[in-house]
Amino acid sequence: TMIFGYSGSYSPVTTLQPGKAYWVKVNTPGIIPLGPSAVPKTSGSETDRYGKLVISDRAGHSQTLYLADESGGKQNCGRYELPPVPPDNSFDARFASQRMLEIYPSDAADIVRYPILLQGADYPVTLTYAPAGSGPDDLMLEEVRDGRVTASHPLNGSGSCTIRDGAATLRLTMHGSGGRAVPAVFALHQNYPNPFNPSTQVTFDLPSKSPVRLVVYDLLGKEVM
Repeated sequence: TMIFGYSGSYSPVTTLQPGKAYWVKVNTPGIIPLGPSAVPKTSGSETDRYGKLVISDRAGHSQTLYLADESGGKQNCGRYELPPVPPDNSFDARFASQRMLEIYPSDAADIVRYPILLQGADYPVTLTYAPAGSGPDDLMLEEVRDGRVTASHPLNGSGSCTIRDGAATLRLTMHGSGGRAVPAVFALHQNYPNPFNPSTQVTFDLPSKSPVRLVVYDLLGKEVM
């Protein structure tokens, strides 16, 4: 059993306050008695074993999402399914799976992506990551617009980033500890935004570590950078 309260964001609770509403997550039919010590205790040590991604906005709203390594044992993901999304003007952050917890593979061969759904946020938004143990390799927070990655923020080990583009969708990208997310071929991507003023972002992929020289030309073929 998991009981959620809402105070700027959904979070598990262990105490029921008179006059407040709560969501109760259960897996089987049963009876929930009300009274002293009736609310099931949520073990703090359980979430302490997981990496934490804290999403906070300018208005002070905050939501914590969790990442767990599948090698750490079997986790009951359904236990962390969040209640229905609150009205549009209310802050909410969750994985696209509708959970506050995702399990990442420790030996994945391919890149793994976990979209994040965010609504009602007062930008800029800050994301702070604190791993549990070694954490996943190559953890990135990507901003995506029109199917294109417009910005990437590394969160290796621990770190934080600030998101100012309220029109961008967010997703976590990671690779299991069995390898690193190395591109297969060299690729130069379209700059974004385009047109731009005063700055733009140019991204490229390298299949191996090597020196890089980036040259920019104007429409007449004159080198400008």
